[in-house]
Amino acid sequence: DSAAVSTSDLPDQLSAGESGQFNITVDADGVGRGTISSQITIDTATEAAASGAVGVTVASPGIEVEGSAGVDAFGTTQVGGTSTASIQVRNTGNADLDLTDISPVGSNDTRAFSVVDQPAGTIAPKSTGRVVVEFDPAELPDAADRAQNTLLETVDTELEIESNASGTPAVLL
Repeated sequence: DSAAVSTSDLPDQLSAGESGQFNITVDADGVGRGTISSQITIDTATEAAASGAVGVTVASPGIEVEGSAGVDAFGTTQVGGTSTASIQVRNTGNADLDLTDISPVGSNDTRAFSVVDQPAGTIAPKSTGRVVVEFDPAELPDAADRAQNTLLETVDTELEIESNASGTPAVLL
């Protein structure tokens, strides 16, 4: 971890009994979540050297999606009706999780799905938030043709969840 730790503004000289201050900078970019620790040694003009430990905990959110909004979650939905499914979004990290965008992506079927409820603001560390997705088969391409006793088995759509955590999980709808 020593490459992530640097010092600046070290005093050039201190008289006997005098103290001084300097800056220690920890660059946590690319570290993710965890602890960075290093040893700082200050060489002196005498034989004795001063040293001390430096450590910092890097805070970052984590994201995990629980549940499914697949075909089984929506059940049988007739054209003219709607159904909903819930997905739990868990913050597995040690910093607040900000959900920046939750949207259906994929095929032409995306317009049949909409997010009707989602966490407001942030999800605290080790907490969950609920996302509710609504399915409206009338919005599917060729809905009238599909309504003629045709069972809709699959659609090619995912729910993409963007946040301040690393990675963008997607849930198959």
